Amino acid sequence: MRNIYSGKGLLVLALLFCFQIVTGNASEQLARQLSFVENKGQLVDGEGAPVPHVLFKAETAGLNFWITNTGITYQFVTMDKVPVLNDDGTQKLTSSGKPKTDKYHRWKRVDLILKGASINKNNLVTENDVTQGEISYYFTHCPDGIFKVKSYQKITAKDVYPGIDWVIYTSATGTVKYDFVVHPGANPDDIELVYEGNGDISINENHITFTNELGEITEGDLLCYQGDKENHISSIYKAQINPELTYLGVKDKLIRRLKNVEVGEVSTFSYEIKIEVGAYDTSIDLIIDPELAWSTLYGGNALDGVMCTDVDSSGNVYTGGYLSSTNFPTLDPGGGAFYQGTNLSGFAAFILKFNNDGILLWGTYYGGTTGADGITSIDVDVFGNLWAIGGTNAPIFPTQTYGSAYFQGTIVGTGDDGFILKFSSTGARLWATFYGGDAMETFNSICTDSIGNAWVVGITESTNFPVLSLSGAYNQLTSAGGVTEGFILKFNNAGTRLWATHYGGSLDDKLITIDADVNGNVWIGGTTSSADFPVQDAGGYYQSTYAGNRDGVLLKFDNLGAREWSTYYGGSTIEEFLCIKTDSKGDAWVSGRTNSTDFPVQTRLGAYNQSANAGDRDAFLLKLSSTTSRIWASYYGGSNKEHILFGGSSSDELAIDDCDNVYFSFWTPSTDITTLKPSCGTHYYDGSFNGSGGGLGFPFFADGTDCFISKFSSSCTMLWATYLGGTMNDFRGSVAVDKNNNLFVSGEFGLYPTGVAPPSLPFVDPGGGAYFDTIPTGQDESYIAKFTPSITSQSIVVTTNNSSSCVPCNGWAAVTASCGIGPHTFDWSTGEQTIDYVLATDTIKVLCAGNYNVTVTSSCGEVDTAYFSITGPFCSSCPGNLVNNPGFELNTGFPTNLDQLSLVTGWTNTGGAGTPDYLH
Repeated sequence: MRNIYSGKGLLVLALLFCFQIVTGNASEQLARQLSFVENKGQLVDGEGAPVPHVLFKAETAGLNFWITNTGITYQFVTMDKVPVLNDDGTQKLTSSGKPKTDKYHRWKRVDLILKGASINKNNLVTENDVTQGEISYYFTHCPDGIFKVKSYQKITAKDVYPGIDWVIYTSATGTVKYDFVVHPGANPDDIELVYEGNGDISINENHITFTNELGEITEGDLLCYQGDKENHISSIYKAQINPELTYLGVKDKLIRRLKNVEVGEVSTFSYEIKIEVGAYDTSIDLIIDPELAWSTLYGGNALDGVMCTDVDSSGNVYTGGYLSSTNFPTLDPGGGAFYQGTNLSGFAAFILKFNNDGILLWGTYYGGTTGADGITSIDVDVFGNLWAIGGTNAPIFPTQTYGSAYFQGTIVGTGDDGFILKFSSTGARLWATFYGGDAMETFNSICTDSIGNAWVVGITESTNFPVLSLSGAYNQLTSAGGVTEGFILKFNNAGTRLWATHYGGSLDDKLITIDADVNGNVWIGGTTSSADFPVQDAGGYYQSTYAGNRDGVLLKFDNLGAREWSTYYGGSTIEEFLCIKTDSKGDAWVSGRTNSTDFPVQTRLGAYNQSANAGDRDAFLLKLSSTTSRIWASYYGGSNKEHILFGGSSSDELAIDDCDNVYFSFWTPSTDITTLKPSCGTHYYDGSFNGSGGGLGFPFFADGTDCFISKFSSSCTMLWATYLGGTMNDFRGSVAVDKNNNLFVSGEFGLYPTGVAPPSLPFVDPGGGAYFDTIPTGQDESYIAKFTPSITSQSIVVTTNNSSSCVPCNGWAAVTASCGIGPHTFDWSTGEQTIDYVLATDTIKVLCAGNYNVTVTSSCGEVDTAYFSITGPFCSSCPGNLVNNPGFELNTGFPTNLDQLSLVTGWTNTGGAGTPDYLH
């Protein structure tokens, strides 16, 4: 994402480069912390000559990055293995009979040139020294050594243009960012950028991507706003193609070689770019939110609302919901996928599928010719099939039989019937059926278990709701009374109905949310007004009696439907359990809302603990062990009313990542909810409420609403909490987490003026073909946002003891890491070889003099590397001694033997003679 932000008396143009090196079909956020290593003479070109114009170097897998006195040089690198042939053309073999290969390095180069800028060592200021110990280099061109080489995470070049500073810094998410700081009296029009090199480039008004066969660098959005996201500053790129390469980023001796290359043989580009900035208030700060990776509206000319979100094992993102738009954006992917391109009635359901980068793969209406339809819950099973449930009152609704699966081909009730849909991973419809009795059904939540069974809970008002007894399961085959009663359904993966039962007491009961744990048990949450709701003590938390008005209820069943636990949970007024999710240990997290001032809470040392209701209605969050013992329970809210449920299911307001961290989403008009900007890493953060009132015909929208997202650790500690929204009504908030711990949030932004991008909403275009829209065209729009995980800077501290002997060497080092979630693993290395791989402890001994590094990985995959040196006598047998090991490999998979590397012209071709240039 690119941003512009302003402080008092200055303007800052902040630009973020997302180093997402794309190889084949892979595009992942890099997980190691970058730093800039200063050039004190250890860097040379391919002919062994010093390169004083290179000021700093950074590297990561597949990419080298140099800061020079003209700007930045990017070098994409890959290594191929090529067969070694005999003279007769046959494959040469090794002594062991295996095919013999040589390594061949291919690379591509792109330069970002600050045209006319002054960049040199005299105007540089370095910050955030991350060097551990003393780093020294011994190469053939410097046999006496180059000592105390430092690594930094922030570099400022003062007055690169008159009154304009250039600030380059790294983030904990594997990205490099740079800012232009425009001081009073300076002119941002002085900034001229030239992009040129190998491959192709895509430029629009606020986005740049350059790519070649070895990778892609995507720059984030050019986004500018002031204050609390209420006043965007207009800013766009203006690009002009150069008729030929300028070679402004290349030294003279390379230019001569480059100009002898037939440019037509390869693809190159050269563009000159300026940034046009609108009027801005220099007395108000502008805020940068770097971890919001994608944020877009999605909708048509009326009402559109996402109700549910899920991800599959490949990272694809599905959403489902309702709409009344007649021009909702759809996409037929072909290949037999279900596709309905028009809204056949007033309200229809919809399904969307995006890949992990936000590219739309499938978008379809789903509905009948009359009435109203909507999807309330979706789930992707272990086989990649998509299951969806919802409600419809349309007598003509698209159904489909599925072998021996349960099938009801017509609507039965006078109100809504539920429906169940199943699609293959390619979108082909496999099964579609009504499900209901003579009155109204509401299908609230669906989950699938580890063997692909599908479980559904909801509400029925029918006297003849279709039930099916299952031997050994809890079976309530008739309603116990009341207007509404809960129900539970179970199907195998082929759609065969295995179990269907009522569940409730003599008054109104609602089952709202369900999830399956790692052991195949299912957990259910809801609410009841019945004093005779069926309960069962399991030896954990248990409230046997109804506390009044309306209580929450929690249930647990084994995989065969046998009830293991059922309890009331609540205070003297109203509770509703609205979402339940289970973690890797089988523990259950439950969210909901309460009006009670005596809601049962349980504090926990180190956890977030809000012991009192802060308003008329608060959200709450609790955690239960796999054996139903209560671990923690807390209010969570502000002085107004927190909303979790509106217009249907709320079963996706919790999501759990691979480290058992929990994301909790709801929407609120409260201006004083506890927020938290983490001290470790970088996160999207908005600590202020943005809504100012709206309508939509509902009184709870009168004060405006924002979405709210929070994150808690498995020990119930708050890790992150932020508002998300603009000046109008932003609500719902369905969350899902993919295998890489990216967080996806979807919901609705309402009542923004049509035809113009709302300046208060945080939009981010990741580029690369991602779906992106900032213009509201209806009364309310769906939104979809992606947050990348904050790769925590672990603040590694290395303590060393130098060596005083050689037989044995007696140096040692110990490392401590903060911020990352333990336990940690430790990989120690000389740079050329890994040492202590088996022990992987926080201390290493018997070290000789030399340079080393340690890579620390948290239990959640957060990675950081620290570099340090051990001094002492020269010991010829020591593996870390750099006289014997002049190459230094930073574990990227590409040799970086610095006495062979040309920092200007590229890698030495180890497969043959000659030094390639960036055109090849």
